[in-house]
Amino acid sequence: MTDLFLIFAGFLLSIIPTFIPVLAKWLSRLYYRESADDEETRRDLKLIYKEMETIDAKNDFAKYARAQRKASKLSDHLKTKTSDRRKYSVFVYWGLYAGLYVLHVLIAFSVVVRFRYDPVMEVNQDWLYPFSLIVAFPTSKPGCVGLLVWIFLCNRTVAVCKNLYLKQTSSPPKT
Repeated sequence: MTDLFLIFAGFLLSIIPTFIPVLAKWLSRLYYRESADDEETRRDLKLIYKEMETIDAKNDFAKYARAQRKASKLSDHLKTKTSDRRKYSVFVYWGLYAGLYVLHVLIAFSVVVRFRYDPVMEVNQDWLYPFSLIVAFPTSKPGCVGLLVWIFLCNRTVAVCKNLYLKQTSSPPKT
């Protein structure tokens, strides 16, 4: 049972850092949403702009200028609130990112320390012949795969898969 747990733990410890930025961004957006007051201000601004379209600027200049000042005031207020929210959102994002990454490192460290002498899997010793002790590190049992080596192999596999996926999604369409 420990072998299966270590196989999945090594894989999860390798794949979780890929999703830390996504999770941090989602949590920061969840925490700093646009308020109902901001939505109402946006609606008012749209109404004012629609009203300005119906007003002839040459014939009714005073009414048009009043609407334009009101729209400018609302727009400046909205820009200020949006920039403040964006600043705090970025601050929260980086805090969550760092916190989640530290949590990941602590969990990885505790798993490695707890299971460092348990082999992840045992294979025929001849398959690993010149490197059997290196692959078995830190278990020092020939024919075993150690947890650190397993995590390294999982990290490399995830990195290669991620690069292949990114190449595939960013390549231009074939004509």
